[in-house]
Amino acid sequence: MEKQHRLQAEANNYRHLRSLQGNQIPVCVGSFQLWVAYWYHGELIAQMMVLSWSGTRLQHIINDENSSSFDQERKKALTVLRSHGVVHNDSEWRNMLWDDLSGQLIVIDLEDMKWLKRRQVLASTSGNAWRGHRVGAGKVSKSPCLARQLPAYGD
Repeated sequence: MEKQHRLQAEANNYRHLRSLQGNQIPVCVGSFQLWVAYWYHGELIAQMMVLSWSGTRLQHIINDENSSSFDQERKKALTVLRSHGVVHNDSEWRNMLWDDLSGQLIVIDLEDMKWLKRRQVLASTSGNAWRGHRVGAGKVSKSPCLARQLPAYGD
């Protein structure tokens, strides 16, 4: 049951990152339950996810000559993921693919990601709205940053 939950979480991560599919991450076609579970590499498989082909695992092609170039590509891809509110918690080479056709690094294995808290957008306000206190007019500000006597307007 744990594996099914993790696979569903990964499918949800792909759905939330739909705008990156086909660029920094593979296209996720979907996930489905198998009619009959079967054994694969010593594990019982009951659910699958279908992804687009996205390249060759970098761990098979990286070497001393190209490692710095691929490291820059990995940093760029992880920066794009971060700009979309996620941190990939397992960014080892085994989870990176290289697509020769597009010349892009593709990040895979999205089951272990950390979603960053999004900052709330500031609401627009009117400068003429009443906020429960007036600045000036001899009042003491309730803000600890402005905890001093303010002069009245025109003084």
